[in-house]
Formats: sequence, C-alpha cells, structure tokens
Amino acid sequence: MIEINKEFGFYGTIKNSFDEESTNNIWDVMVKRLVGLYPEKTEDEIIEFLNSKAGRHLADQMLDGPEPKTLGVVMIKIAMLHKLKLAEFWSLHTGDALTQPSIDKRLLYKAAIHYEMRKPNVQDLIRKIIGCENNTVYATPGIWLNSEHTSVRELEMVWGYIQERLTKRNKHGNEGNTAEKTETC
Repeated sequence: MIEINKEFGFYGTIKNSFDEESTNNIWDVMVKRLVGLYPEKTEDEIIEFLNSKAGRHLADQMLDGPEPKTLGVVMIKIAMLHKLKLAEFWSLHTGDALTQPSIDKRLLYKAAIHYEMRKPNVQDLIRKIIGCENNTVYATPGIWLNSEHTSVRELEMVWGYIQERLTKRNKHGNEGNTAEKTETC
C-alpha cells in the first residue's frame, strides 16, 4: 500500500487550510469518492494520483472560490465531482493528452438554427438566403434545414447570418422584433 504524502499533493495542500482531523476526514471522503467514480482503479492508483501534482491542483480547486474554506464546503465540492470534471486532472497525472470528443458540427448547427427559426424574422432571413421563393425543392426553410443534402458549410454560413442579424438587432434595441406570422414560400 502506498503511503499518503502528507507534505505535498492533495493531503499536503488540504492540511494547510484545516486541522489534522478535518484533513483526514476530507482525505477519506476523497478516496472513497474516487474509488466510487473509478472502480477500475486500485486504491493504490487513487492514492498515487492524489499524492501527485495533479492531486495538489485538485485540492486547490476544492479550496478555491468565494465561499469560506469550511469542511462542509469542501465535502460538497467533493460530492459534486464527476469523471468529466476530473478528466483534466487525470490527464495531468498520466501525462496523456486530454482527448476532446468529436463534435458533430452538422447536428450542432442544425439544432441552433432550428431553435432560432422559432422567430419569424429568422425564418424570413433564411427564406431570403436560400431563395425559397424560386426553389421548388427547398420550398421552406424547414425543408432546407432537414435535408441530408444541406452541407455543413451551408449551415455554418446561415448560422453566421443569423448571428449577425441578432447582434445588429440587439445593438439597435430589438428593432424588427415582431410577432407577426410568416407565410411559407
């Protein structure tokens, strides 16, 4: 079993703010929390992680914030930890690059445009951009948006136009924000 590094790492950082009993309680709860989150890791691996530079940074995060440094606050922060929050600390410990999940830009842009299309002025803007008055295939912005033939680049460009329109409208006091119904092309 690996010994706890009481001068450095998670424990050493926590002990600078708490008495020995509180520090031991925080340590025990942190180890139990990490064992629960990472059942594939041994307790020795968890302790090695907490003894490391990454453990020190994790302790700093548990102590940082506008709230007072109390045992209760630290315990709540430990309870709120999850694998996503801990990913950067584990990558720091292992030296592995933090992998970023791939983003489906097509889905992201479609969802954002779909949300903004609730506004009649955005529907009108898209209708003008794609020229649905003259297009029998994409007769409405909704048909264009849901088409498998609509490219990511097209979606990105339309999203840019929508953002430009929203930015201008916000600068000019929400002008043109009407509740009138729009007709389909």
